[in-house]
Amino acid sequence: MRMRRSALATSALLLGAALGAPASLAAQRGADLRTAATRAETEARLTALDPATRDSLRVVVLDAQRRGLPTEPVYAKALEGVEKGAPGERIQTAIRAMFHRLRTANDSLAPRASDAELVAGADALAAGVPSTALRELRSLSGRRSAATALGVLAQLVSRGVPVGKATDAVKQLLQRGGGQQQLLALERGVNGDVALGMLPDVALDLRSRAIMSGLPMAAPPAAAAAAVGDASGFSTQNGTPRRP
Repeated sequence: MRMRRSALATSALLLGAALGAPASLAAQRGADLRTAATRAETEARLTALDPATRDSLRVVVLDAQRRGLPTEPVYAKALEGVEKGAPGERIQTAIRAMFHRLRTANDSLAPRASDAELVAGADALAAGVPSTALRELRSLSGRRSAATALGVLAQLVSRGVPVGKATDAVKQLLQRGGGQQQLLALERGVNGDVALGMLPDVALDLRSRAIMSGLPMAAPPAAAAAAVGDASGFSTQNGTPRRP
């Protein structure tokens, strides 16, 4: 199947070149063909579902599309059930639960969230992370994508780190200016330590301290407040804003 998809993509590129189409357009056509091939393969595998489960899947997918939510995780959950030989009722429950997590993630990461952030948020919720943590990580991420932070948090909790402790560690990294490199290093380090027999929370403490030792110190709350006051053109005296 991979060879077939590759051949389709190559044919699209050659056709685009022969017609004088821009390389970007030819590449897009190739991507569209790969997407169509993947979709066809998915549909073929989903024929194993009973009619009631197929109808339930169709309803959930249409609802997700109407709300602007990604549908791939819903299909993936249905395929997982097929591969495991789960009964239709369990698959229906699983896809509805996935849809609910995507909706919760969308609400928590509002006003805008990419598909990657929604999927990572849904994974975090499935691991037991509360929706409040999603909102906090979205806020701390600023203009950057929160997908990596959410994904790392989900992985840490899945490895056995207590939810609160894992959330605090990821939040502290973001507050200290840590980015994707530091977050992924934390995940890899904890995974490796746990695989060697170390307790998850102990591994998190050790790796967090090591990574944050290389980051700048966070500004004290008073300094941060003063900076905000200066930037706004106001200063404070006895806790009361006043003009200079």
